[in-house]
Parts: sequence; C-alpha cells; structure tokens
Amino acid sequence: MLDVKTAFLLWATEAGTLAMLLAVVWLRARGEKHYLMFALGFAAHAAGIVLVTFRGQIPDFVSIQIANFTALSAYGFWLSGVRYLDQRPPLSIAAIPSLMWLAGNLLPLVRETFAYRVALYDVAAATGYLMMAAVVTNARFSSDRHRKALIGIWLTQALLNLGFAVAVAINNPANFKEISISGLVGIAGIVGFVGSIAVLAKILMDRSADR
Repeated sequence: MLDVKTAFLLWATEAGTLAMLLAVVWLRARGEKHYLMFALGFAAHAAGIVLVTFRGQIPDFVSIQIANFTALSAYGFWLSGVRYLDQRPPLSIAAIPSLMWLAGNLLPLVRETFAYRVALYDVAAATGYLMMAAVVTNARFSSDRHRKALIGIWLTQALLNLGFAVAVAINNPANFKEISISGLVGIAGIVGFVGSIAVLAKILMDRSADR
C-alpha cells in the first residue's frame, strides 16, 4: 500500500499536470478567464499538498500554516472559475475557505493540535464545496443535467469533509497514520474530484463545440 506522503505526491502531480494543461489552453484563448482560474486553483492545490508532504523537512510554519492556506485558496480560484464560466464576475466571498483557516489558527488549541487542524481544514474545504454548489444552482451554463451532476458531486464532497472533520475531532489522532478511515475518505474524495473534473471537461467541450 502507498504511504501517505507518496499518495500526497501523486495527487499533487496530477493536480499540477491539470494546472499546466489549463494554463496552456488559456494562453491560446486569453478571453476565456475560467481556464486561468481553474489552472490557478489546481496549481494552488498542488503547491499546498507538496508543502504538506515535506512536513518535518521544512519549517512547520511552512508545511502547516502556509501549506494549508495555499491548498484552501484553490477553492476561491475554482469558485471564480465557475463564475467566469457563467459569464459573471468573481465573488468577494471566494476567499472564505482560506480565511477560515487563518481565523481558526488564531486559537492556540487549534493551532497546536493536529486533530483540530485537520478538522478545521475539512470544515473549510466543505465550505468551499458548498459555495461552489450554491453558485451552480443559479448558473446558466451548459445543460440542467450537467449542473445537477456538479451540485450533487460537490454536496457529497462537502458532507464527506464534514463527517471526516467530526470523526477526527472526536477521535483526536496524533497523526495521519492514526486516522483509520483516512484511506476510505481519500478514495471517496478522489472519485468525487475526478467526477467533477469529468463533468466540467464535458461542459467545456460542449461549449467549444457550440462556438
């Protein structure tokens, strides 16, 4: 089985690859700002995960505070990408997930306890998914079927994150190895993540075909 660090690095590699592909697409179509926002989101996600992976080899402030803030900022970029896809301007609330991380870490109990930091991250991530789902409910892009698929995936992701946050807060593990359900949650997260990418890819391909 893969250890946590290897799994994180593989995940970061996939996100980074998507970021580069989307950036190249945006360079060929500068007017399509959603490509840029999605690229920045995947780049931030990949960078944050890489920094977390090197915990113990780089300063804790970088591998914990900066890493998780960077990873959570991805939700703001993705939310902006969805807004641009719907031909609407970004929302100022897009920064809420990353700001939740900053606010939570002002509390010493959260900042100094592994389990509470993990729970805080997952609550912030769930907030990001809920925000994206809410934006899509009022969107006009693509078909109703595709929009409902995105909403369903992101609501499921949010519920998984919230459930994981509660479980971690209750069990109070000292590290990732002590989280017994981390593997199942990770697999479910990957399935949901890939599913949302597939739906968005279909939406973008249909959009290009229509044009």
